[in-house]
Amino acid sequence: MKLSRCRSCKEPIIWTVTSNGKRMPVDADPVKAARGFRIDEQLLDEAQMGFDEDELRPGKDVVATFTATPAPGERLYISHFATCPDANEHRRER
Repeated sequence: MKLSRCRSCKEPIIWTVTSNGKRMPVDADPVKAARGFRIDEQLLDEAQMGFDEDELRPGKDVVATFTATPAPGERLYISHFATCPDANEHRRER
């Protein structure tokens, strides 16, 4: 799988699309967490094959579905906005 890197902290990320249709970076490694995002692992490799380095996003949509009730032992992807030390620099003003 090809990964992108955060422009600020350089950590590996995966670009996804939320159920609301918004693009969102998630940390590349899933973790055990009380809440986070599910990604279909089988589709993830296929989608990342179309990765466009210049635009820092996948060529196909990787859908991330939020859950606050993971299955026992399930590993979830965490929004990179929650873990990036430079997240505030990238937030859009409303």
